[in-house]
Amino acid sequence: MRKIIFLSLFLFLITAGLGCKGLSADEQEAIKPITLDYWRVYDDSDSFADIITAYNALHPNVTINYKK
Repeated sequence: MRKIIFLSLFLFLITAGLGCKGLSADEQEAIKPITLDYWRVYDDSDSFADIITAYNALHPNVTINYKK
């Protein structure tokens, strides 16, 4: 019984791992730029500038426009 469970778990992990792959260089270049409009009523853009800058560093194809 333990062998069957171990074998089933092993096969599941192998097949799940095959589905996870990174993007090739061509696929990364094909990603289109995205623009997000972030609306706030009470806060100024200065309070979110650090957060937006950090997000843009992680996701260079995303531009965030802060609107009040």
